[in-house]
Amino acid sequence: MIYDVSIQQLDLSCTFDLKGSQADISSCLKELCLEPPKQPNTGTMSGKFTLGWVGPNHWLLLAPQSEEQTLMSVFDAQKTIERNISVIEVSDMFQFFSIEGPDAHDILAICSPIDSHVTAFPKNGFTYTKIFDTKALLLRSIRGFHIAVDRSYADFINDNLHRTLGNPLPINHAGRVAKNNNNIS
Repeated sequence: MIYDVSIQQLDLSCTFDLKGSQADISSCLKELCLEPPKQPNTGTMSGKFTLGWVGPNHWLLLAPQSEEQTLMSVFDAQKTIERNISVIEVSDMFQFFSIEGPDAHDILAICSPIDSHVTAFPKNGFTYTKIFDTKALLLRSIRGFHIAVDRSYADFINDNLHRTLGNPLPINHAGRVAKNNNNIS
């Protein structure tokens, strides 16, 4: 089956892991005009910023890499201590991918156990799940989905996403040229 979908590895984004109560997070992000979502496993957007509620008192803030210095000033160490929140920049930890197009749901059904129908995973859905049995962040985009995985799994996920399209990438997940298993050297 041929799927009408585009799979792209995205550029590095600025990502912050935040821990704290909804009231404390709301107070901290007020200067960005960003309100926390009202429902768990959803996200809210304001301008260039997206905030996802991924667990009890656990939030992820996504922004373009160009906003890193702005966010660093918002999350000044003294301010976060006073507001009783924890902030850790995790930008280097994640590799993001987009799965977009009319058949994006079909691709997600192949690689993840989550029900991606809008009645189960809303338009502002933002949660952790599994992608090819690897922990991944999943969020809805305008034309499909964005996923983020630990960078160490990026080649594996990228190749397997392309395999669903019948177009595997010319890589070896071990990072070296594959050897013939019958060859003894």
